[in-house]
Amino acid sequence: MQDVRVTASAERVSTRGPLWNAENRGVTVGIVMLITMAAFEHLGVSTAMPKMLSELNGGDLYSWPFTSFLAASVMATVLSGRLCDRLGPGPALLVGPSLFLGGLVIAGSATGMAALLAGRALQGWAWGP
Repeated sequence: MQDVRVTASAERVSTRGPLWNAENRGVTVGIVMLITMAAFEHLGVSTAMPKMLSELNGGDLYSWPFTSFLAASVMATVLSGRLCDRLGPGPALLVGPSLFLGGLVIAGSATGMAALLAGRALQGWAWGP
């Protein structure tokens, strides 16, 4: 029987440079901007939601704007993952902010709970990509 020895190399070969390298800088800035936009969106919505629901007489539906956003986001994440595998991330990163802007306009100009929920769902679809 042969004596087989396995040794681990202490060196790891990196195929990518640091996050702020010229080749990664655009992607890094894009991801940081998307995370910042998400944080400000959640902060603003959480702060304004009680006032919005009182003006739309939707106090008994308080959780639905958050639920519609999260449900749409989960579905969009699954679908956009499949599309990104086929088409790459470019189309999703171009369509996502446009959908989000449309959702902001619909939710911001809502005169009833149905429009608010539709706008929040559209915003959720935007966060999937």
